[in-house]
Amino acid sequence: MDLDDKSNSLSIQLTSILSPNIFNEFRYQRAHRKSEFLPTDFTPSGVPSVTITGVASFGPATNVGTISPIQTMNQFQNNLTWNRGDHSMKFGGGFNYIYDFRRNDISAQYVFPSINAYIAAKNGTTPRGYTSYSQTLGDAEITYKSTFYNLFAQDDWKATRKLKLSYGLRYDLYDVPDGDPNAPFAEGREYKDDKNNFAPRLGLVYALREGNRPTVVRASAGIYYDTVYLAMYESALQGNGTGRYLSVSRTPAQTGAPDFPNVIPAGTTIGSLGITQNIEQIASDFENMYAMHYQAQLEQALTENLAFTLGYIHSSGRHLPVYRQINCIALPGQFLADGRPIYGTLSGNNVVPCTQKVNPAYNNIIEVQSGGNSNYNAMTMQLSKRFAQGYQFNVNYTLSRIRDDAPERYLQGVGAATQSDPSNRAFDKGYGVADQRHTLSASFVARPVFNFESKTLRYIANNNQFGFTAFAGSGETFPITTNFDLNRDGIGNDIPVGYERNAGRVGSTFNVDFRYSRVIPFTERYRLEAFFEATNIFNINSTVTYGGTSYTTGYDRTTGVYSGPFIGPTFTRTAQESRQGQIGLKFIF
Repeated sequence: MDLDDKSNSLSIQLTSILSPNIFNEFRYQRAHRKSEFLPTDFTPSGVPSVTITGVASFGPATNVGTISPIQTMNQFQNNLTWNRGDHSMKFGGGFNYIYDFRRNDISAQYVFPSINAYIAAKNGTTPRGYTSYSQTLGDAEITYKSTFYNLFAQDDWKATRKLKLSYGLRYDLYDVPDGDPNAPFAEGREYKDDKNNFAPRLGLVYALREGNRPTVVRASAGIYYDTVYLAMYESALQGNGTGRYLSVSRTPAQTGAPDFPNVIPAGTTIGSLGITQNIEQIASDFENMYAMHYQAQLEQALTENLAFTLGYIHSSGRHLPVYRQINCIALPGQFLADGRPIYGTLSGNNVVPCTQKVNPAYNNIIEVQSGGNSNYNAMTMQLSKRFAQGYQFNVNYTLSRIRDDAPERYLQGVGAATQSDPSNRAFDKGYGVADQRHTLSASFVARPVFNFESKTLRYIANNNQFGFTAFAGSGETFPITTNFDLNRDGIGNDIPVGYERNAGRVGSTFNVDFRYSRVIPFTERYRLEAFFEATNIFNINSTVTYGGTSYTTGYDRTTGVYSGPFIGPTFTRTAQESRQGQIGLKFIF
């Protein structure tokens, strides 16, 4: 299988000076991308894929033929700047029209427990000796259109010699894709366009003290709306209950399970397979998410070239998307040890999820609601020296914390992406996936100058530049989940009893990069630069991704409480790149 991923763009910019005080800028951009998984000359067709557990996988890849996406964007933007006295005013607006075409996979896959079971199925002795069978059916293609509009006005006002104010208002309108008039629920027939996206902003700079050791105060506040997740609407359109695209899983004993190597015929209805359909929908009162940002800084000059800055940053996210199971009714008087309601029963060690339903005609009904909140707080410190005496440096330290109650979706390795307790969003309050308590970054550049009497020594010692960048940070969070549906609501990857969301942390991160360059001047205009660069020069193994963080044994499946032996997740970690170096030449003229 080959990935054919092509992108191209065309941009046009027209700038016009309409008068000595009025300046206009017009921009147009057309961007196109096509990303498709194509079969090769060796890719088999018309046969299912086969996986023999722990041995091998063969046959066509399950995602062959998928397109994600063919996307075309046409964006227009016009900005007008008007300078008048102590004011610099700016007005603008534009829109971005987006066309999306996507094709999900149409595939079939058998999973066998052993080579002998596969051989027995292939020769017809035991055609249902597989462990499981999965297949996608229906219309895998989807097309949708959306348009994003924006308008803004702002003014930079030099109010006094010491004070400068910046204030403005922005409006965003996201015209989301159309719903499906054939959807069984009203939430899938029409999607709401949130039209209340007014975002004021205010900023100021004030010279608290002047002179050769000035003190400057900076502060700003504003509301910022985020664009909608188009993938959210794609999932809702394909999973709205019309059955246009289905993912079917069967064990050998279940209705509709085929004999190897057959597949379920196209056009087969879910009713004939004994399957109750899942639905994914967007709440009728869904609102666009936004963030409220506040920050303040105090900058103090220590010397002519050295300054220290102390800052505070706060960001509150509101109306974050939260995916919630709304079709299960809690069983009376049954709870996990941490108070989570239980929604299904146990049959031995197997779960019978959601035994009482709001709508028995469907299985899981996952609704996207806009109730999530997040809070980010950070203290920042910076010591910087501008280039003088042959060197410069910058050191930044941040102490921060992120807390939210919105499980992450459309991110890899995030664990529980649906609300863990359908009755209580507060249960999901925990650290965000990007929470990193301490971060320290530093850069240093030196270009020393030597005035030796010897011309040869001056030539050798000068025109050299050395640079370092370093980063150190405490570990980011990761989710700890179970491989079992603890509260039996039909949604796996539950949070274990006694833990909160994203309770784990990877190890700290440390990295140093180095660059050396030598400039060889030929004339005042022509120069040659030779350079050497090295990344991760100490070859430090820092964890940047992870996997396998689910508990598989060691807990009571009735209460969710752990019992002996206590066996934790097995972490699969991937480190950042090892030490690498490169050399190069640059001709400057």
